[in-house]
Amino acid sequence: MYDSPRFPDFWACAGGLLQGLTAMALVDRCARIQPGETIVVEAAAGGTGTLSVQLAKRAGAKVIGLASSEEKRELVRGLGADACVDSRAEDL
Repeated sequence: MYDSPRFPDFWACAGGLLQGLTAMALVDRCARIQPGETIVVEAAAGGTGTLSVQLAKRAGAKVIGLASSEEKRELVRGLGADACVDSRAEDL
């Protein structure tokens, strides 16, 4: 065991694991994404959302991410989303 601030604590690790498992369950098991399908990821800049974007792209889907700010939309684009939409837009 390391007592160093460079290693995340137990709860940070557990949270990351839970987000990853949730994203995998949604993309791989529930939605069963197939290559060429289009999916929309709500809260795409959040923990589960960022992982979902990446997993869906890995599965060959076209990904549209929803995020509330331009900074978050840039993050989502950087993760590979094909398009990003302002989640607060009235004409969503």
